[in-house]
Amino acid sequence: MPTMTRMTRSFPIGWILLFGALAAGLLEQVQAFWLGALCGWLFGRLRGLEQEVDALNARLTKASRSFPEAAAEAVVPTSVEPATAAAPTAPVSPIAPSVPMTRQSAGWAEPVATVESTSAVPPPTRPSTATASDASRAPAAPSLLDRCIDWAKGGNPLARLGVLITFIGAVYLIRYAAEAGYLPVELRLAGLSAGALAMIGFGWRLRSTLTSYALTLQGGGLALLYLTVLAALRLYQLLPPTFAFALLVIVAGASAGLAVTQNALPLAVIGFAGGFAAPLLLGGDGSHLALFGYYTVLNLGVFTVAAFRGWALLNLLGFVFTFVITSLWRATAYRPEWFASFECFLLLFFGMYVLVTVLSARSGPRRGAVSGTLIFGLPAIVLSLQASLVIDFAHGLAISSAGFGLFYLLVAAGLLRSGREHWQTTGTAFVAIGVVLLTLAVPLYWDDQATAATWALEGAGAIWLGLRQRSAWTRGFGVVIQLLAGISLLIAIDRAGVANGAFATGVPGALLLAAAGLFSAIALHRAAPDALTPRERLLPQLTPVWALGWWLFAGLSQIEHLRSPWATGLALAFGALTVALLAALAHRRVWPWLQRLGHATALLFAIGGMVIALDHRPSYEGGAVGWLLLLAAHYWGLWRSERDAATPPDPAAHVLPALLKVWLGSLELAWHLRDQLGGDWQMLAHGLAPAFALALIAAFPRSWPVHHHARLYAHGVAAPIAAWLLLWIVHGSLYANGNAAPLPTWPLLNPLDLSVLAVAAALVFWWRRRDPVDWQWLARLPMPHAELALAPTLAAIAAFAWANGALVRGLHYAAGTPLKGLALLDSALLQASFSVFWSGVGFGAMWWAARRGLRAVWLVGAALMVVVAIKLFAVDTAGTGTLARITAFLFVGVILLVAGYFAPLPERGSAAASERSD
Repeated sequence: MPTMTRMTRSFPIGWILLFGALAAGLLEQVQAFWLGALCGWLFGRLRGLEQEVDALNARLTKASRSFPEAAAEAVVPTSVEPATAAAPTAPVSPIAPSVPMTRQSAGWAEPVATVESTSAVPPPTRPSTATASDASRAPAAPSLLDRCIDWAKGGNPLARLGVLITFIGAVYLIRYAAEAGYLPVELRLAGLSAGALAMIGFGWRLRSTLTSYALTLQGGGLALLYLTVLAALRLYQLLPPTFAFALLVIVAGASAGLAVTQNALPLAVIGFAGGFAAPLLLGGDGSHLALFGYYTVLNLGVFTVAAFRGWALLNLLGFVFTFVITSLWRATAYRPEWFASFECFLLLFFGMYVLVTVLSARSGPRRGAVSGTLIFGLPAIVLSLQASLVIDFAHGLAISSAGFGLFYLLVAAGLLRSGREHWQTTGTAFVAIGVVLLTLAVPLYWDDQATAATWALEGAGAIWLGLRQRSAWTRGFGVVIQLLAGISLLIAIDRAGVANGAFATGVPGALLLAAAGLFSAIALHRAAPDALTPRERLLPQLTPVWALGWWLFAGLSQIEHLRSPWATGLALAFGALTVALLAALAHRRVWPWLQRLGHATALLFAIGGMVIALDHRPSYEGGAVGWLLLLAAHYWGLWRSERDAATPPDPAAHVLPALLKVWLGSLELAWHLRDQLGGDWQMLAHGLAPAFALALIAAFPRSWPVHHHARLYAHGVAAPIAAWLLLWIVHGSLYANGNAAPLPTWPLLNPLDLSVLAVAAALVFWWRRRDPVDWQWLARLPMPHAELALAPTLAAIAAFAWANGALVRGLHYAAGTPLKGLALLDSALLQASFSVFWSGVGFGAMWWAARRGLRAVWLVGAALMVVVAIKLFAVDTAGTGTLARITAFLFVGVILLVAGYFAPLPERGSAAASERSD
């Protein structure tokens, strides 16, 4: 079976926005944007089809240059007229011998049918001889003027121009004759009718010889007949309405019959376009019954043609004219007393084009294919018009939506039960529309935000259909309509203000937008890899974000609307629900992107909760339960994703929640200590809670998730906590007062010093139970024996800072010495105590280093002794008596002598020798 060449068609969003903005500006109405947008889409679509035809012509030209013998056979004799060459019985090109040239010569070929016919012919068997030089000599793309000239040259340009001028001249003739009073009106109209019939008859006679010319004459004659009958009815009242409509039925039937008999799309388009345009050209203030009754007759003709041919262009022409004129009349001339008649015509047009959609799927060029614009645009525009009609009725739009939904479901049931393959896609689409409309009826019963909800759900349906039919422009339409739905909902929320009902403003609409976005995301995720164009590659990632945004907006708005005393807990619980749903959906659809969105959502709610916790506390307004649920949902999703997938873990998904738990525990404990005890008690929480967490990590190394990600938790969680605890020890020792009120404050037995000892115990416990393999990277640091010396060095610095702080606090509460500031330098007792303590520490370091052969440690101890000596000269003896100076010198001298005897300087390399001997 021959394959069909598919042309990539982009969605003409630029033309849509341009034409929409122009229409809104010229007509000074926001609603006119949609009319201009529709015109822009049609213009962009037509331009795209012209580009496809140009591309096909370029391919045929290149093929004819590559095979001269085929080109020679394809030469058309110059004596043959263009219309004759276009006849079905005269094959023109051996490259596509099965192409019915009648339709091509008319210049209105269906793009899909043309591509099928062209690609149905197998390619030539000779290898291609095209080279880079041939490509460089390829002609440039034609300009807009060149394309217009080429289109004018196609078919029979004189006939086209003549019909157009004749039609306009007839309009001018009728108006001029009506104003000047020349000749009886009946005679003038009869002359026009005779001329129209002559054009039709003459065109029918030439259908076999001059096809293009014949079709143009017939179409122009049919358009003149429409014009004449309508003028006799509306301008001159020469015909009774019943007889006039009978004539219009005959003309519409003749148009349909001639077009179907000759398989001529141009004839149908010219005839029906003239018929649809006739009321606009004649003008007048006639009855709307006559106008819509006339359009009913024309649409019956379109319906008849759809039953046999299913031409998409003709269906779109009738749809656009009918509902554009109907919308304009509704906006400018409608009166409430005409509701019943206008409603009947609106439902009649709706039913007609539903049947046209069904018949086109059976009789179109591609059996089973449907027009996304028609199938999804029809309910959107009809429901919008219906909304404007029933706006003053109680629950009118909800009832209308439910009625349309039931109608679609009934039609879909008939199509699907028929068992015909070409109606399966249409039936499935009708099921989707019916379910959408029935779903829409529920929120519409309480909320009037119909436009946004309708567009969102219809946009989701368009994306689904575009994926099913591999139509990029249909998917683009679905994306654009969902974006417009979001904008419309935001505008409606801004105008509505604060709601007083059960739901917050915009919540039902936001939930529908989220549902539509989720449906679109799942459909895009399930699509085949080659089903999306390069510009659409990000849609499977962006649509879940769009849906998640509206879901979060709806939930948080509703929580704020409730004004609950547990608002924080409810918000965090809602975040937990969202994270759990994303994890479950990611597991069901094997979609890692949703899992990452779940992590981001948990982080987002955590940041919001942290902001509230800083102002109050983590357990504020039910926050304790909310935090537990959020963390539980996050770890449940994390555990499930790692159990099912072999992908490497996301480090942030483990590290950030672990540190968050430590921070929350510290903040909550600090708040309670400050509230109950005051003083320096609250700072103890920032050391005890992290120390407890570090001890848990060391005590349970075999539990999930620490066991499965040991190195990640060692470097990303345990190491930062340990560093924080060392800083906490230094900061607390140097700057805290150590006040134990309301308890008595004792040296080394106060809460601060006991907490420091507990933190130190946790650090030692963690360090002794660590896995040395996880810390081999320390050897790469620019420090000798860093893997052995770094931790003891940091611990010694922290211990020295704590001991000095404990000394200052002990003397302050025992002997009343200063606690902070420059007053420390004026206290002889405190400075003497520092000298003694530092000397003891320096001597101890030197003695221990000498026994272990640690030269670097010995030098540190010696440096501390030098600092003590300098301090004795500079600080301790200033302003003091001779006894103090003598005592200081003697004490330091004795210490140095003892150190020189018991702690000599180790030799270089003695540390390594000591290690080997051990």
